[in-house]
Amino acid sequence: MRTYYHFAYTCPNCHEPHVTGKPIEFVDKKHFRCTSCNALFYTEVNLFTESFPKTVKYVTEKEGKKSEDYLSHLPLIWKVVPNEIEKSYLDWIKDDPKGIFLITWPWNDIRFTPLLVSEYLLTFPKRKVAVIGNYSTNNENKSYIPSYSSYDVFSKTVYIEDEDNFLPPKLKQESNNLKREMVFEKEDVVEVKYRKYGENEIRNKLCDGTVRKCKNSIIREAKELGDNFLREISVPKNGGRIIEVINENGEWNVSLEKQTRWTGSLNYKKMWLWQLLVNSKKLKNCGTEIESFFYDEEITEEILDKKIKLHFFSTESEISEVLRRIKIVSPDVLIIENVDEIISDSRYAGPRTEKLMEFLKETDVSTVLMFSTNPDIRHLYKLSENETIFGSVKVLFHTWDSPTFLDELDHDSGSRHPNPLSSKMEQMPKEKLREIKPEYITIDSYDEISELLEKCLKSIEGETKKDVKLYFSKVFSTLLNVVGEYGKPEILSVMKKWNSLLTYDILFTDLNHKIEQELFSSLNDSLRKVFYTDSCIQRNPLREKVLDIVRDIFKKNKECYITIIVPHFEAKGAERLLRQEDSIPEQISSYLTVCSWDKLGSIERTIPEGFKHFVLSTGYPSLSYNLHSSDVDKFFFVGTTKTIGRIKEIIDKRLLEINAYPVVRVYDYTPAPCLLRDLLSKVNFDENEKLQYIDDVELGEEEYSMPYSGVSIYGKTSDILDEYNNYYKLTYGETAILCIDSQNRGLFLPLDRDIMLKDGNSFREISFSPDSSTSSMKRELINMEVILNRLGFYQSFRSIFFKFMMKWGDKLQFQKGPFEWKGFKQLFNDSVLWINLLERTIEIFAEQNSVSLQKSKDEIAKILADSGITAKNPDYISSWWTNYEEVMVDSRTYKLYRIEHPFTPQDMRIIFRSISEISFFLTADTMIADKSYAAALTIQNLRRNVLKSSNKKENKYSYIYSKLEKQMSQLIRDAELFKVDFIEKVNVSKEIEAMKVIYGYNDLA
Repeated sequence: MRTYYHFAYTCPNCHEPHVTGKPIEFVDKKHFRCTSCNALFYTEVNLFTESFPKTVKYVTEKEGKKSEDYLSHLPLIWKVVPNEIEKSYLDWIKDDPKGIFLITWPWNDIRFTPLLVSEYLLTFPKRKVAVIGNYSTNNENKSYIPSYSSYDVFSKTVYIEDEDNFLPPKLKQESNNLKREMVFEKEDVVEVKYRKYGENEIRNKLCDGTVRKCKNSIIREAKELGDNFLREISVPKNGGRIIEVINENGEWNVSLEKQTRWTGSLNYKKMWLWQLLVNSKKLKNCGTEIESFFYDEEITEEILDKKIKLHFFSTESEISEVLRRIKIVSPDVLIIENVDEIISDSRYAGPRTEKLMEFLKETDVSTVLMFSTNPDIRHLYKLSENETIFGSVKVLFHTWDSPTFLDELDHDSGSRHPNPLSSKMEQMPKEKLREIKPEYITIDSYDEISELLEKCLKSIEGETKKDVKLYFSKVFSTLLNVVGEYGKPEILSVMKKWNSLLTYDILFTDLNHKIEQELFSSLNDSLRKVFYTDSCIQRNPLREKVLDIVRDIFKKNKECYITIIVPHFEAKGAERLLRQEDSIPEQISSYLTVCSWDKLGSIERTIPEGFKHFVLSTGYPSLSYNLHSSDVDKFFFVGTTKTIGRIKEIIDKRLLEINAYPVVRVYDYTPAPCLLRDLLSKVNFDENEKLQYIDDVELGEEEYSMPYSGVSIYGKTSDILDEYNNYYKLTYGETAILCIDSQNRGLFLPLDRDIMLKDGNSFREISFSPDSSTSSMKRELINMEVILNRLGFYQSFRSIFFKFMMKWGDKLQFQKGPFEWKGFKQLFNDSVLWINLLERTIEIFAEQNSVSLQKSKDEIAKILADSGITAKNPDYISSWWTNYEEVMVDSRTYKLYRIEHPFTPQDMRIIFRSISEISFFLTADTMIADKSYAAALTIQNLRRNVLKSSNKKENKYSYIYSKLEKQMSQLIRDAELFKVDFIEKVNVSKEIEAMKVIYGYNDLA
């Protein structure tokens, strides 16, 4: 049995870079700085002192005088305690399993690869292993140690065979003498205290450097937040204080205090060092025992050494070249740490997927382990379908990350100290584990109709039977009236395939000829009795029940907000009908919204702080909304007994996650770790397959009634929900830039949009205003390459940056002035709060004044133009909420607005004041206005920093910038490049998709 340790550089205070991935900075030969907690520390300790006489004596007696040298600079070595899943694979790999495996991993990265390859190669010393990972081939900034990859940490890993855990009591006692002072340094810092004038609340932050440097930094930052932001700043001097008044009308007083503090606390298990000293003669280095090599793009054919036991390859190299080299090396085991990255281009039949499939079909590698860590693209493997993406290749599946059994795992297994060789159980992404406890409310008003329908369906076949099932599935879940003037949004009409409509009158005219008259009359009479179809004032039992719930919620909760979810094509009509009811008092009307699932995310961002948010739905949760990362306080599902039964099954069994977190049966003949077999033995696969069928039926109905198409009349079919789809329509008469390449293909570029151009191995962004001259456009575009997605869809850097930060920025902390945000999502939500509130104001104004939404938008734009803000053009103001990109992250759609903030902080305050005058419950708080403005500035600065040279970037975000640069490099390599030969400014003659390569463009301009 082997025990592993590592001496990779790790902060002994907060354990970075293995928690959030922030790097460690080299200060000098002895000191290191953690860019996360700012700790200044040594990675070696001196035990050859009078504080450890018994330890020195014990070691020198055992090993001789030569041990004095390493005792005087002993590295802080960290013990590796694998978690339960990792342990199962370390045991399993020694059984020499054969086959090709896809493993859905419950963490964002694979950390235990060095342990896995060590266990295999130490057990089978004559064999070979190859590993493919996302290892950087770029020249990293040598001042920093980023988060470790497998090949980085392998040489820093040591092991002990049959570790002796007995520690003499005299040594155990002496380990307590290892103090903080031996590891950390004290440091002078400046504490900054913000206090709003006239208030007592204080907000603190620390600033590095001298008082003068910090003061100047605070003043510069305050200028970004407006002339009226900073009132006075107080600094220490000669035992007293100097107060400098910046602006008598300012709102914030700032005081600076010098402090000397320890930069960290010793969050390290001291016993590890002594255990190593006791077992020092057994200690071996993995890198010494197992010869390894890392292959980058510059490695020549001659360097390929077939005798080396462990080979590391990077996916930053061309994948076809990597796989060719692996064939030459001929390993016994191949580990692909990031197969999602390779497979991601399968959506457009890309070359990486094609090369991998060819390799898997032909390979003679005995064992291939492919790890999938990204649930967002897990659907590409088609594990829930009859034929997976692997086709005829026999791939065996180990599915670990389903919420179905994650709770069954021992979450206390593993170490409490994060390290680069093991993932902590608590580091699993949390959003998929949120427990949803909705309230299910059934109504029995439709029971008689349902019984008659069952009889009806037995006597009809074909298209009519489909129509009846479809129509009544909508009747039992709608808040609309069922008969009337069918063109009106308040009256139910169901869309079939090919855009034909089903209505009450059409369906019952058909049924009158297809079923017995007695049955027809009974069904018709039952509908009249329930819906009052013969009356001028119709009723809807489901709508009445929803209104009862709404009244009850408002009665029990003083500060709350309610959203009613209906299909998007019913939202307008349902809202009209609900607003007409006398039972909704005017004072609560503003706190009620009707929308579809895809709009719920944007509604959540407008909920005032401190308010509870309740959501009522008459249908099952849409795939466009992730329940498990929702901020909603409580969900209510309302419907018939049958409908509620289906909804409950879907939610209980998490069918929303069936593609992202599949569960695949392991048969007796399938090689698999014992732990996985035990967990899967508790899964009821019959029930799971039944629920898959239910999910297929539900999705089929939705597709049948809402026939959206991903087919462009100018291009090929595409996946509707592809993460890169980003349509931008140019409307009739709109001005655009027509670019033509050497193949006589056309590309329409919109104005006032960022356009990505290839610039060497990187990129730059440009945009053109409507006033830009054709000559300036030619200078910027001729002979340049526009970066497009392989699918033919435009990706702005803004959207790429946003998706990246939503994934990797959840643990980062952001500060600007007195404001702080924990995680990028919180920062983004605050940055768009002002526009979200404007959108709510438009809806409220339209309702209060009984005008159309477009009329309301025009009026709000005029009100703002006359309010005293810098912007005076109502059309420009309207672009604040109309000019945006839609980006999907974790099944939720976000709007990235072109205008991220108004011209000045004072403009933002005026906007908030104008909003509150239209709707009193929408806030006029200047603090919130300032925070929204500061958040938008922070995001802008973060994004712009990516394009700066390395020495100008903020050190604390250097890791995140490095990771983003790698992703950008990959995207540019995968991109379709459109080289511009000719351009002209044109007005389009019909609606057309911009940023998409088009043949036959002549008729469009």
